[in-house]
Amino acid sequence: MIVPGLRLSDDRPELRFSDDRPELQLSDDSQRQRLSDALRIRSSRLPRCGGARGEAGRVIIDGMDRSNSRISRVMAEAVARSVRFSGGDRDLGLRGRRSVFAIAAAAMTAAVAGCRSAPSEQERMKSASPRPSRTVSAADVRVDPSDPEAPVPRMRVNGQIVEASEVLRPYLKELAEGARTMSPSAYQALVKETTIRAVQTRISEVLLYGAASARLTEDDEKMLDKVVDAELRRRVTEFGGGVQGVYEERLRDRGTTLIAEREVIRRQVVIQRHLQMYVYPKIQPATRDELLALYEQVRPEFVRPERRKLELIEIDVLRRIPGNATAPTREQQAEALAAAKAAMNDVRQALAEGQSFLQVAQERSEGLNAENGGDWGWVARDTLRARWQKAVDVLFSLEEGGVSDVIETPEALFLVRCGGIEAATDADFQSLQPELIRRHENAQADRLIQEVLADLQARARIEPERIDRFLLAVALTAPPHAAAP
Repeated sequence: MIVPGLRLSDDRPELRFSDDRPELQLSDDSQRQRLSDALRIRSSRLPRCGGARGEAGRVIIDGMDRSNSRISRVMAEAVARSVRFSGGDRDLGLRGRRSVFAIAAAAMTAAVAGCRSAPSEQERMKSASPRPSRTVSAADVRVDPSDPEAPVPRMRVNGQIVEASEVLRPYLKELAEGARTMSPSAYQALVKETTIRAVQTRISEVLLYGAASARLTEDDEKMLDKVVDAELRRRVTEFGGGVQGVYEERLRDRGTTLIAEREVIRRQVVIQRHLQMYVYPKIQPATRDELLALYEQVRPEFVRPERRKLELIEIDVLRRIPGNATAPTREQQAEALAAAKAAMNDVRQALAEGQSFLQVAQERSEGLNAENGGDWGWVARDTLRARWQKAVDVLFSLEEGGVSDVIETPEALFLVRCGGIEAATDADFQSLQPELIRRHENAQADRLIQEVLADLQARARIEPERIDRFLLAVALTAPPHAAAP
């Protein structure tokens, strides 16, 4: 089953998927006006955005980190691709006719934008970092039973409760960075996209965990407890210095507890065991023809042009033109060039006296990376802007360790040293086979997990029926934008 774009009746908006990203599309002006009016009304009812800081932990048990990363990625992708949200009785348990994520996109736009209008440039400059804020819990998202658009702080997936306050926890670091560095509109889009992805992933995790738990025997349960306890001890040692109280304090800073962390680990281990026993064994070995086709597809990723290590001393010509000369005369330009050449002569004299290129660059270079001894790292022929292109061209004519003559441009004078040479590479089929096999297996695993999730989704019951109300509650737990009061 695939997502065909979430169809609604003629007078409602439509959500289409493009490259796995939801996009709200309105077909005519009347729809836009009705939605705009609805968002204004809804925005006035929303509580102010709040959030929390923190970083989600990761599970690494007996070399399972790669597979767990695969699970997390596939959970999000599989729900988006394998489940039709058309409003039928079996689709996500939704019996209404309203498109879940179309409404959710609009609701979350209001949730984020409604917190505050876009700040002026002055206000934005005053607020260089987000203000501290607490985690928004389920209790903070108040529900007015008479308001059909109010956020709902809990979701039930086959009876399993999912709290809105926990859904974005693994994404808080990314969101906090976005709140600090993005414009309000860009951050609003990030919150909307992340919320939809996080809820999709959480639904998939609950469904997979339920299916996996049903197959556990009594002996499995005993072994599972030992594995989870061992992982918790490892985390206490690594992140708490071996002191449980210290680790619990770190968990509290992330808005969670030791009990909740233990449950997260348990879910990951149970799902991983289920996939290893019942899904991964179905992966078929790749044929040579399949690997050759994949090789042609991915080969450009492994082609690398020749690179040189650029070490650069730069003397700026333009800075020596008087600051009030908006249109410098030829005489002023000539004087600036002469002054720059005098400074470059001092550079060459220092090198002739035996000072290292690195030391002279640190002391006398006026360009970027001067504090690093003029080390720009590895560059290809066309990787730098036009200002430095002439210097790069000369770099590729030098032997390793060679130093150029003075390179003159209208903007600056350069002295270049070649710190190293890396030949161009083009991975052959034989050397890439391990990577090709890995990618082929991952693609099969992705497809198999999508099939499992499609079956689980078809039989799932999810409440509330208006899932967009839960998505709105989740969006409200995102960290506030830096410009928010």
